[in-house]
Amino acid sequence: MNARTATTSMLRPPTRSFYLAFRSTSSAMRNLHDAGNASSAGSNSSHGRNPSHNHQPGSAASHRHSEPKHNYHRNPNHSANPDAPPPLILTLRLSPDLAHTLTALRTRYFPPQQNHLPAHLTLFHAIPADKYQDLVREVEDVAHSLQPFGVVLQHPFLLGGRANPKGVGLELAAPPQLRNLHAHIQHAPKLNPYLTQQDRQPIRPHITIQNKVGPEEARRCFEEVRGGWRDIGGEGQGLDLWEYMGGPWVWKGFVGFGGGKGVESDAGPPE
Repeated sequence: MNARTATTSMLRPPTRSFYLAFRSTSSAMRNLHDAGNASSAGSNSSHGRNPSHNHQPGSAASHRHSEPKHNYHRNPNHSANPDAPPPLILTLRLSPDLAHTLTALRTRYFPPQQNHLPAHLTLFHAIPADKYQDLVREVEDVAHSLQPFGVVLQHPFLLGGRANPKGVGLELAAPPQLRNLHAHIQHAPKLNPYLTQQDRQPIRPHITIQNKVGPEEARRCFEEVRGGWRDIGGEGQGLDLWEYMGGPWVWKGFVGFGGGKGVESDAGPPE
């Protein structure tokens, strides 16, 4: 048995218990609020800048939400057929400080009754389950050719357009490494014919911090976030593979950039 076969054969489908072991975001929220007292000169891109976000007390308080319990949300790309095997989701793992800061923003603005996830950057939303081994091979190939790379959240934008927005996202300045790895997987001959229409589109990487709200609430969030915005820098450190279980997401494995290892099923999900 070669190394790749040994690696993939170890990746047995996990139990269907819900993964809920996410670190509390309360300290990240406190740090974010303290850092927010600094003034901003606008949206000047900078790798490595300390994450901060300027939120003023008062009117913003009415938009804060209690800290959610993270268990995973419904994937709109999943087939309505209850007998269809659960599809696979691929996300970019962000450096912990950046991930915690973004989760604090999501906690603040996302409707609490619908917020079951930490902040995340989805690369592929619904890859067929029977393509698991093909996906693992592509993920390992592309991840081993990369080193961790810098990313910058540049500015907020309205989800759904200005006329009828439904939430707010943060646009990520995608470096060539991110676009190349996405294209590598997207155009893999054994995967491409089976991708959804959404997953065949060019990547527009972003983090959703608010969704499923009315236009007025979306605009309030957008103006508040934009008014105190400072670019937030961090790293992309690897790829996480998930299984969508008809509601929750179940973590299946992680492969780090430049590590030379296969998908690790015992590394633990992102915190």
